[in-house]
Amino acid sequence: MTNHPHRERDDAPEPAPESVPPMTELPPGLSQNGHGPTARLMEALPQMLFQAVTAALQQVQVTTAPLPCATCFLARLQWGASHAAEFREAERAYAAAVAEQEQKDPQDRVALDPASFAPDSLQSAPPLQGGTVMVGGTLYCAQHIPGAPGMPGTSPLLIAQAHLTPGMLSEMTRGRAA
Repeated sequence: MTNHPHRERDDAPEPAPESVPPMTELPPGLSQNGHGPTARLMEALPQMLFQAVTAALQQVQVTTAPLPCATCFLARLQWGASHAAEFREAERAYAAAVAEQEQKDPQDRVALDPASFAPDSLQSAPPLQGGTVMVGGTLYCAQHIPGAPGMPGTSPLLIAQAHLTPGMLSEMTRGRAA
């Protein structure tokens, strides 16, 4: 019997389904107490899946970029804000050059470098170093660690040693604050 529109319907009666005998025996792999091979497989399955995912992830190379130094990042933001008008002018010049290139034949077009439209003042952005040390929840590069020798800071950077007691540390900091 079919519902297809381009086929003729055959009116042959469908065969009667055979009766399913009641289950008197357990399927292979199961036992009365639930400790058969299937039960052991179900217990081991999460560990097997974990091992498979771990093996797959070890084959994927993951690289992460370091987070930037907060001081360097702030300096870069301030520099960008102070040169915003120059950035807009460079963008306009680049857009005009791109529009001019689109008017030319494809064989006459040349590749444009957006950086070439920036004035020299935009070529010297402050460096953006990766953060290496966290002080008070803020990442700093080696040049901007607060309290490091030669750097202006409110207090010197102290690195606790295992052999110094809390009393010795507090005494040292009182001596520096005075």
